Amino acid sequence: MRESYNIFCITLILTILIVSIFSVYADDSNSSNITGNSTSTNITKTNVTKNAAVQPMSIWVSVTETPSTINFGSLMADGVEHTYINATNVTVSAVGITASLYVSASGDFKSGSNSIPLSNFKYTSPDSSSTTTKKSFTTSNELVGTYAYLLVGSKTYHMNYFLTIPEGTEPGTYTTKITYTAT
Repeated sequence: MRESYNIFCITLILTILIVSIFSVYADDSNSSNITGNSTSTNITKTNVTKNAAVQPMSIWVSVTETPSTINFGSLMADGVEHTYINATNVTVSAVGITASLYVSASGDFKSGSNSIPLSNFKYTSPDSSSTTTKKSFTTSNELVGTYAYLLVGSKTYHMNYFLTIPEGTEPGTYTTKITYTAT
């Protein structure tokens, strides 16, 4: 009886160690997905290729967004903030225990040599306690939200955008790329 108990305990400890090894690992080109959102062209999903980061308890993640491009239309350069509720829906699917969604932008809106500062482009997500107040997009990854689940999970973040065109901005088609990263 005691021998069976010892075998059971050793098996349990080995199982926990193996699961732990697979649950927390360094990010590589197959474990994190990125998708981009642009106001002018379709951006396809690509994989992260460098700058490995430790993953918090997720074995596999996937991120998708709809729509993949947004055209804000013709806006007046009047300094008024324009609101786009549920402009993008970003879905994170994962296997593990937790998953996080991050967002970044490629830089200022550009049209030839003219630009609109990125600080004029903000976002919120009512589906995340981290982004219920407006935040300006930045060129570095900013946390949109983290959610916990058991083994397999999926969560959709509804992204609201806020764009201000400064007075005196030259007419043109201005573009920037928004990147969503899930870990």
